[in-house]
Amino acid sequence: MNTLTMLLIIWFTFISSTFSIKLLPDVKKIEVNTPKTLEISVNNLVEYIIYYRQLSARNPYRIKVSSKNADPQNPVLVVVRQEKDVISWELPLHVTTSKNQDKYYHVTSRTMCHNNMNVINTLSFRSFMEKSFHQDFTIGISSSCNINSTVSIETIEEENFFVKDGENVTLTVSPSQSRYFFYKFSSQDSDTLTIELNSNDDACLIVSIQDSTCPVFDLNEDIMFRGKYQTISRKGGLTIKRKDFSEGFFIVFVMKPDNYDCSQELSIYPVTKYYFERNSDATSNVSFVIRSSLGRKQYVTSTIVTMSGILFFYLVALVLIVAFRKYGSMKNINAAKEVISLDEDVVDDTLPRSTMDIVYVLEKPDLNVKVLTKYPLKDKIRSFNYLWHIISIAIFYSIPVVQLVIAYQRMLNYTGDEDLCYYNFLCAHPLFSFSDFNHIFSNIGYIFMGILFLFATFHRQQVLPFRFEVGIPVHYGLFYSMGIALIIEGLLSACYHMCPSQSNYQFARFLSLITINIINIGMLGIGLILYSKGKTDFGTFLLGLLMANAIVHALFYTTMKIIHNERICIEAIVYGVLGILSWIAATIFFLDAATLWTVTPAESRQWNQECILMNYYDKHDVWHLLSAPALYFTFMFLMCIDDDIIDKRQDNIPVF
Repeated sequence: MNTLTMLLIIWFTFISSTFSIKLLPDVKKIEVNTPKTLEISVNNLVEYIIYYRQLSARNPYRIKVSSKNADPQNPVLVVVRQEKDVISWELPLHVTTSKNQDKYYHVTSRTMCHNNMNVINTLSFRSFMEKSFHQDFTIGISSSCNINSTVSIETIEEENFFVKDGENVTLTVSPSQSRYFFYKFSSQDSDTLTIELNSNDDACLIVSIQDSTCPVFDLNEDIMFRGKYQTISRKGGLTIKRKDFSEGFFIVFVMKPDNYDCSQELSIYPVTKYYFERNSDATSNVSFVIRSSLGRKQYVTSTIVTMSGILFFYLVALVLIVAFRKYGSMKNINAAKEVISLDEDVVDDTLPRSTMDIVYVLEKPDLNVKVLTKYPLKDKIRSFNYLWHIISIAIFYSIPVVQLVIAYQRMLNYTGDEDLCYYNFLCAHPLFSFSDFNHIFSNIGYIFMGILFLFATFHRQQVLPFRFEVGIPVHYGLFYSMGIALIIEGLLSACYHMCPSQSNYQFARFLSLITINIINIGMLGIGLILYSKGKTDFGTFLLGLLMANAIVHALFYTTMKIIHNERICIEAIVYGVLGILSWIAATIFFLDAATLWTVTPAESRQWNQECILMNYYDKHDVWHLLSAPALYFTFMFLMCIDDDIIDKRQDNIPVF
């Protein structure tokens, strides 16, 4: 090889290496010993590595990076390296809205997960609150853009990172600036905690509770991948069980770029939509406080007090039954008097009702009970059909309901998605695998009141068997079915409250008829108007309609008794007054709703309220506890209302 060839090879090698070196960016290193704000310019030829050495602080640091002229097509890349963790993001930060639109944020911040979390988890509460830690990390800033991007980097110690019990914490959050904090259980904490959250605007937030290990998922794309979470707008609440987060937990706040997940547009019901997107510089102020909730002793105490109240009610009810038997309208009744036997009635009951009989009844000007009770045994047997029908319906209806709510509860426990169920999160006490045990347990009153009414019906049947020629024929099968229905009400209401949602709630003469129909149509119109304005929901409207019908019929029957010179016996007066008082008290608590399942979960939480009774029951629980005896008194009123004519001949009792 000649000299010229060697020179050419050396020349081309030098040119190639020089060209390659120019393609690599110039790395500039900066060492920082104290947190401060830096401003740098980066492009495809210059990148920065900033070393933070021996920073001593108890709290972790939040890195705030901003750039007004960063190019979305060639963004600035931010890489934060710690001893055990790496987080990275681009600037401007790209976030996709619910409508698949692209939004870019030029101001971003992320909180670094504490390098010493494994040490903090082993320390006592007091020890780590007084301890400082050395924290080393580096920040790399680079870009592939050939135009300079001015970048501002600010290192901020997260002062209120370790939250104390009862401490009110206020923070600012945006779609590009998530925040999170840490709570460590102390020996004084109860088995459950309640986190109460409030916001001053309608911004849609996702709040997540994650265990005490790094990394923390604090982006819109990944916040739902760990722990439990829920959407909130102006108000929210979470219940934390100590056994689920024994070492402590992170509470993470991420703001959505729009309000779709919190707005009524997400609802399956046809209500007003008001979707909007947040401005790129929009922020939201949020405050939260963590408080100790109930311990095992308080659960036991509340249960004992509730059962004691039911026992006391039983004693009062039994005293009333015995007292009315000895001193009321039935005190002189002869149970054996004119009891109809099978032999006396079987002949008549085998005869079909002819057309002539029906015409005779319809054309008779003054109908009496005797005319309408020509086949008493058949009517007696038919009355027990109500009992078998209600049992059949209950079995048929309960199977899918139970399966549905159990599936929802399991899904909530598995996924951590607390938007599945419409709880009153400010008064939801978990027990066993149930997230809201108190709203389930408060339905126990319906079950015990149903059992009590069954006993009252059985007692009355023994004292007053089916009789012929006198009094109103008693359909005991109907009363038994009413008692069973009250028990089923408690069971199915308890099932519904395992996970209330928009899906499982679907499983709750001529002149007189015209008047009642007009009233129903009027209530229907009022209900539709209130529903269209968002003042009520279908369940409340339906319940109100049924209650109003029951009230109208009871008032009609009572009024007609007075018009026909029949007196209202003392039993009916006592039960009626007690029923009215109970209904008034119960309705007051029912109308002050703590949830609203026709809107989104986030909007429903704006109705959430704190407990009002024994720090265990909220207003809806009180509605359960009061409406159960109200139903019992109402049923007893209906059973006793005709005791004043118990010995009156049926041909002297008018039909109205």
